[in-house]
Amino acid sequence: MKQPHIDALISDSFWYIICTFFKRAEKRYQDKREQLLDRMAANFVSFFIRFRSRQRYLLTIFYDLIAQAVFFSLFFAYPKSRTKFDINLIFELLKEFAGLFNGPRIRNPSLSLISHWTLDLGTGNIIKSLKQSSHLISLCRRVHRQPRGQQKG
Repeated sequence: MKQPHIDALISDSFWYIICTFFKRAEKRYQDKREQLLDRMAANFVSFFIRFRSRQRYLLTIFYDLIAQAVFFSLFFAYPKSRTKFDINLIFELLKEFAGLFNGPRIRNPSLSLISHWTLDLGTGNIIKSLKQSSHLISLCRRVHRQPRGQQKG
């Protein structure tokens, strides 16, 4: 099933991040950023109207899905800048989209928030700092899979 609203939302989210994170100092991008936010809001509402029965569930994961889509879009769109796409960018994307789509921002992101992300795109883990902390990712995945009450500290 084709979802034009989600395609537009991902595209606008990508350009919103470009304007917000990478062109922040340039005044000419402020108006574009506001236009993108308006379009994102309209497509967000249109998308969720179609999924009334699943709205509650989708709202809990939506910011994460958009953050992943934008991160991987950046990764593939700007291969020469991949060294700048690190764990800090991932956390900033999560915080930004949680604030936009859910309201409250994530204050202290942790690796457990991204333990389900697939960061190995066939050439090894694309995030250097995660590569160095692979034992933390493994721990986060194990903790995430265990039922509550059985988590080891």
